[in-house]
Amino acid sequence: MASLDSVMQKLYRAKHHYLELEQELRAYYTAKGTVQLRPAEGGFTIGNVGSVPARFGLIAGDILQCMRSSLDYLVWELVLANGQQPNGQNAFPISLTMCDYKTRLTSESA
Repeated sequence: MASLDSVMQKLYRAKHHYLELEQELRAYYTAKGTVQLRPAEGGFTIGNVGSVPARFGLIAGDILQCMRSSLDYLVWELVLANGQQPNGQNAFPISLTMCDYKTRLTSESA
């Protein structure tokens, strides 16, 4: 049975970063006063907030990196669960392009 501990730990870490970002955003927008939401294609835009602190992007990057790492760990564990030895090829993304993905699918099924 594969151990999903490493996968779960990365997801918990992503959640920690998410909660940190949520807290930072609430504090920032509360300090700015009333924020205007304007209709936009596919959603809304936020008006009158000025420049947004760089740390928001850094925290969001940490969230995404933890989620991506959890996928790496999951791929690794799936290879082990399949009775194989993982290597550097076993990572996420599985393929860098859609064409490469389709090629790998057809070559592995043959």
